[in-house]
Amino acid sequence: MITSFKPKIGSQVEVRVNGVSYQGELRGMSETEVYLKTKLKTWVIPYQNIQSFRAVSSGAGSLRSSLSMPATPDITESEDET
Repeated sequence: MITSFKPKIGSQVEVRVNGVSYQGELRGMSETEVYLKTKLKTWVIPYQNIQSFRAVSSGAGSLRSSLSMPATPDITESEDET
């Protein structure tokens, strides 16, 4: 569980999984997963798969905060809620 970094729901974040970065809106966090809405899909990402998790500043695109985690493969695609 992520305890040292708690961005607000609806904020822009970047999640790095297995060397690939996904940027989008944080839709939610559970005890075991992060829910990220990108331009095309909503992703369900287990915490154990996240290498880094960063809040992205809305204006300049610079990174504000980050949390590094151990690398493991794969994320799950979720049905889009639009």
